[in-house]
Amino acid sequence: MGSNDTVVDLGCGDGKLLLALAPYIRRGIGIDVSAPAIEYAQRNLADSGAENAEFIECDFRELALPVGSINAAVSLAALHHVSDDEKLAVLRSVAEALVAGGLFQLEDDTFNFAPDAFETMAPAMYRQFEERFGSKAWAFMRDELAGEDFEFTPYLESLLSMIRAAGLDVISVSELGLNGAVIRARKPSV
Repeated sequence: MGSNDTVVDLGCGDGKLLLALAPYIRRGIGIDVSAPAIEYAQRNLADSGAENAEFIECDFRELALPVGSINAAVSLAALHHVSDDEKLAVLRSVAEALVAGGLFQLEDDTFNFAPDAFETMAPAMYRQFEERFGSKAWAFMRDELAGEDFEFTPYLESLLSMIRAAGLDVISVSELGLNGAVIRARKPSV
């Protein structure tokens, strides 16, 4: 990313990722469906003094960015909350909004094993989740969300297929144990 770039953060939460990028880019746009998250991001923006970032309360499934209007898009732990059809639609919107050569980085929940292996891999995945986030995090997932957070979690190969179907070239994949990945993709140059 460079000083003339526009970057969009899909599911920006508190805005800290975008604000960390702000000194290095021309413009940053944070999108989140949660009004409290956007309020928190606005407070963080005011505290940071950055003048090149904005935060918008919006469902990223409804976001319509102009064609070729952004240089990069990021999404951290947000895309797994929507269905596969909605994921593909969002990925297509991102690809359309990116300039040729533009980057997309996604860090999100994925199942990093074959679908038919879920039953045998689930105990190890849960142990890794607890090791990564702590026993209280797993208890919250189990007791409060009742597993709902995994409802739309894609299998890694399926997500990579969606990214490619959206018109992006996958340039790197880093698996985060059995449940998570960082994926970098690029819009092909013309």
